[in-house]
Amino acid sequence: MKVSPKPLQLAAYALLAVAVGCRSNHSMLRSPASRQATDIEWLYWVIFWICLVVFVLTLTFFAQASKKSAIEDDEMAPVLKEDEAANHRAGIAVGIASGITAATLIVVLTLSVLTGKSVAGLTSKNPVTIEVIGHQWWWEIHYPNSQADLTVVTANELHVPIGVPIVVLTGSRDVIHSFWLPNVTGKRDLLPGYQSAFSFQVDR
Repeated sequence: MKVSPKPLQLAAYALLAVAVGCRSNHSMLRSPASRQATDIEWLYWVIFWICLVVFVLTLTFFAQASKKSAIEDDEMAPVLKEDEAANHRAGIAVGIASGITAATLIVVLTLSVLTGKSVAGLTSKNPVTIEVIGHQWWWEIHYPNSQADLTVVTANELHVPIGVPIVVLTGSRDVIHSFWLPNVTGKRDLLPGYQSAFSFQVDR
Protein backbone atom coordinates (compact mmCIF):
# COMPACT_ATOMS: atom_id res chain seq x y z
CA MET A 1 0.00 0.00 0.00
CA LYS A 2 1.42 3.35 -1.07
CA VAL A 3 1.14 6.15 1.46
CA SER A 4 1.01 9.66 0.03
CA PRO A 5 3.01 12.34 1.86
CA LYS A 6 1.06 14.60 4.16
CA PRO A 7 0.32 18.18 3.06
CA LEU A 8 2.47 19.52 5.91
CA GLN A 9 5.43 17.48 4.67
CA LEU A 10 4.94 18.74 1.13
CA ALA A 11 4.83 22.32 2.39
CA ALA A 12 8.03 21.74 4.37
CA TYR A 13 9.80 20.32 1.29
CA ALA A 14 8.66 23.28 -0.82
CA LEU A 15 9.83 25.76 1.83
CA LEU A 16 13.20 24.01 2.05
CA ALA A 17 13.62 24.13 -1.74
CA VAL A 18 12.83 27.86 -1.78
CA ALA A 19 15.21 28.54 1.11
CA VAL A 20 18.04 26.65 -0.59
CA GLY A 21 17.42 28.48 -3.87
CA CYS A 22 17.46 31.89 -2.18
CA ARG A 23 20.92 31.31 -0.72
CA SER A 24 22.59 31.26 -4.14
CA ASN A 25 24.70 34.26 -5.15
CA HIS A 26 24.64 33.22 -8.80
CA SER A 27 21.13 34.34 -9.69
CA MET A 28 20.86 36.91 -12.46
CA LEU A 29 17.64 38.19 -10.90
CA ARG A 30 19.02 38.51 -7.40
CA SER A 31 22.59 39.71 -7.74
CA PRO A 32 23.74 40.75 -11.22
CA ALA A 33 27.49 41.31 -11.12
CA SER A 34 28.04 42.87 -14.55
CA ARG A 35 26.47 45.32 -16.98
CA GLN A 36 25.50 42.45 -19.28
CA ALA A 37 23.63 40.66 -16.49
CA THR A 38 21.87 43.90 -15.53
CA ASP A 39 20.70 44.36 -19.14
CA ILE A 40 19.44 40.77 -19.30
CA GLU A 41 17.65 41.18 -15.95
CA TRP A 42 15.94 44.36 -17.19
CA LEU A 43 14.72 42.60 -20.34
CA TYR A 44 13.51 39.65 -18.26
CA TRP A 45 11.35 41.87 -16.04
CA VAL A 46 9.92 43.76 -19.02
CA ILE A 47 8.82 40.47 -20.62
CA PHE A 48 7.59 39.15 -17.25
CA TRP A 49 5.29 42.13 -16.61
CA ILE A 50 3.96 42.04 -20.18
CA CYS A 51 3.14 38.34 -19.80
CA LEU A 52 1.57 38.92 -16.38
CA VAL A 53 -0.73 41.65 -17.75
CA VAL A 54 -1.73 39.43 -20.68
CA PHE A 55 -2.38 36.51 -18.31
CA VAL A 56 -4.58 38.57 -15.99
CA LEU A 57 -6.54 40.09 -18.89
CA THR A 58 -7.08 36.67 -20.46
CA LEU A 59 -8.43 35.20 -17.21
CA THR A 60 -10.64 38.25 -16.70
CA PHE A 61 -12.18 37.99 -20.18
CA PHE A 62 -12.72 34.24 -19.76
CA ALA A 63 -14.41 34.78 -16.41
CA GLN A 64 -16.71 37.46 -17.84
CA ALA A 65 -17.61 35.26 -20.84
CA SER A 66 -18.33 32.30 -18.55
CA LYS A 67 -20.53 34.44 -16.32
CA LYS A 68 -22.51 35.79 -19.26
CA SER A 69 -23.07 32.37 -20.83
CA ALA A 70 -23.87 30.54 -17.59
CA ILE A 71 -27.24 28.73 -17.65
CA GLU A 72 -29.11 27.58 -14.56
CA ASP A 73 -30.24 23.95 -14.35
CA ASP A 74 -33.91 24.90 -14.66
CA GLU A 75 -33.36 27.23 -17.61
CA MET A 76 -33.66 26.38 -21.28
CA ALA A 77 -30.69 27.05 -23.50
CA PRO A 78 -31.42 30.22 -25.50
CA VAL A 79 -31.84 30.00 -29.24
CA LEU A 80 -28.86 31.64 -30.90
CA LYS A 81 -29.79 34.50 -33.20
CA GLU A 82 -27.64 36.41 -35.61
CA ASP A 83 -26.66 39.78 -34.15
CA GLU A 84 -24.95 41.92 -36.75
CA ALA A 85 -24.12 44.73 -34.33
CA ALA A 86 -22.55 42.34 -31.81
CA ASN A 87 -20.57 40.63 -34.56
CA HIS A 88 -19.30 44.00 -35.76
CA ARG A 89 -18.23 45.00 -32.23
CA ALA A 90 -16.52 41.64 -31.76
CA GLY A 91 -14.67 42.07 -35.06
CA ILE A 92 -13.44 45.50 -33.99
CA ALA A 93 -12.34 44.13 -30.60
CA VAL A 94 -10.45 41.25 -32.24
CA GLY A 95 -8.78 43.66 -34.66
CA ILE A 96 -7.67 45.97 -31.85
CA ALA A 97 -6.40 43.02 -29.78
CA SER A 98 -4.47 41.67 -32.79
CA GLY A 99 -2.91 45.10 -33.40
CA ILE A 100 -1.88 45.46 -29.74
CA THR A 101 -0.43 41.93 -29.79
CA ALA A 102 1.58 42.59 -32.95
CA ALA A 103 2.88 45.91 -31.58
CA THR A 104 3.84 44.27 -28.27
CA LEU A 105 5.72 41.49 -30.06
CA ILE A 106 7.58 44.03 -32.19
CA VAL A 107 8.55 45.98 -29.06
CA VAL A 108 9.78 42.80 -27.32
CA LEU A 109 11.73 41.77 -30.44
CA THR A 110 13.35 45.20 -30.69
CA LEU A 111 14.29 45.22 -26.99
CA SER A 112 15.69 41.68 -27.31
CA VAL A 113 17.87 42.64 -30.28
CA LEU A 114 19.13 45.80 -28.55
CA THR A 115 19.88 43.86 -25.36
CA GLY A 116 21.70 41.18 -27.37
CA LYS A 117 23.87 43.83 -29.02
CA SER A 118 24.54 45.46 -25.65
CA VAL A 119 25.56 42.15 -24.10
CA ALA A 120 27.87 41.30 -27.01
CA GLY A 121 29.21 44.83 -27.47
CA LEU A 122 31.98 44.89 -24.85
CA THR A 123 35.36 45.67 -26.44
CA SER A 124 38.78 46.48 -25.01
CA LYS A 125 42.36 46.77 -26.20
CA ASN A 126 43.84 44.95 -23.21
CA PRO A 127 41.45 42.21 -22.04
CA VAL A 128 42.32 39.22 -19.91
CA THR A 129 42.02 36.04 -21.99
CA ILE A 130 40.78 32.78 -20.49
CA GLU A 131 40.13 29.49 -22.29
CA VAL A 132 37.26 27.26 -21.16
CA ILE A 133 36.99 23.69 -22.49
CA GLY A 134 33.99 21.49 -21.78
CA HIS A 135 34.44 17.81 -20.86
CA GLN A 136 32.13 15.12 -19.57
CA TRP A 137 31.63 16.03 -16.71
CA TRP A 138 33.92 18.93 -15.84
CA TRP A 139 35.32 22.24 -17.08
CA GLU A 140 38.99 22.66 -18.01
CA ILE A 141 40.09 26.28 -17.57
CA HIS A 142 43.33 27.72 -18.94
CA TYR A 143 44.83 31.06 -17.95
CA PRO A 144 47.31 31.52 -20.81
CA ASN A 145 50.48 33.58 -20.43
CA SER A 146 53.27 34.52 -22.81
CA GLN A 147 55.62 32.85 -20.33
CA ALA A 148 54.86 29.14 -20.38
CA ASP A 149 55.81 28.66 -16.72
CA LEU A 150 53.16 31.23 -15.70
CA THR A 151 50.31 29.46 -17.52
CA VAL A 152 47.75 28.11 -15.05
CA VAL A 153 45.25 25.28 -15.60
CA THR A 154 42.36 24.68 -13.18
CA ALA A 155 39.13 22.67 -13.10
CA ASN A 156 35.54 23.80 -12.49
CA GLU A 157 36.37 27.21 -10.99
CA LEU A 158 36.75 30.48 -12.85
CA HIS A 159 38.59 33.35 -11.18
CA VAL A 160 38.52 36.80 -12.79
CA PRO A 161 39.58 40.30 -11.72
CA ILE A 162 37.01 43.01 -11.06
CA GLY A 163 36.70 45.94 -13.43
CA VAL A 164 38.77 44.35 -16.20
CA PRO A 165 37.34 43.17 -19.54
CA ILE A 166 37.51 39.38 -19.89
CA VAL A 167 37.57 37.45 -23.17
CA VAL A 168 36.58 33.79 -22.85
CA LEU A 169 37.59 31.37 -25.60
CA THR A 170 35.35 28.31 -25.53
CA GLY A 171 35.60 24.80 -26.92
CA SER A 172 34.37 21.27 -26.35
CA ARG A 173 36.21 17.94 -26.41
CA ASP A 174 33.20 15.62 -26.69
CA VAL A 175 29.56 16.80 -26.75
CA ILE A 176 27.65 20.07 -26.78
CA HIS A 177 28.06 21.84 -23.44
CA SER A 178 26.19 24.87 -22.09
CA PHE A 179 28.40 27.37 -20.28
CA TRP A 180 26.49 29.87 -18.17
CA LEU A 181 27.49 32.44 -15.58
CA PRO A 182 23.96 33.52 -14.55
CA ASN A 183 24.84 36.71 -12.69
CA VAL A 184 27.52 37.74 -15.24
CA THR A 185 26.37 37.04 -18.78
CA GLY A 186 24.10 34.89 -20.94
CA LYS A 187 24.35 31.18 -21.72
CA ARG A 188 26.74 29.95 -24.42
CA ASP A 189 26.75 26.63 -26.24
CA LEU A 190 30.14 24.97 -26.74
CA LEU A 191 30.21 22.85 -29.90
CA PRO A 192 32.74 20.05 -30.54
CA GLY A 193 35.22 21.04 -33.24
CA TYR A 194 34.36 24.76 -33.08
CA GLN A 195 35.88 27.55 -31.03
CA SER A 196 33.94 30.68 -30.12
CA ALA A 197 34.56 33.69 -27.91
CA PHE A 198 32.59 36.11 -25.81
CA SER A 199 33.47 38.90 -23.43
CA PHE A 200 32.24 40.39 -20.18
CA GLN A 201 33.35 42.56 -17.29
CA VAL A 202 32.58 41.78 -13.66
CA ASP A 203 31.86 44.94 -11.69
CA ARG A 204 31.65 43.42 -8.22
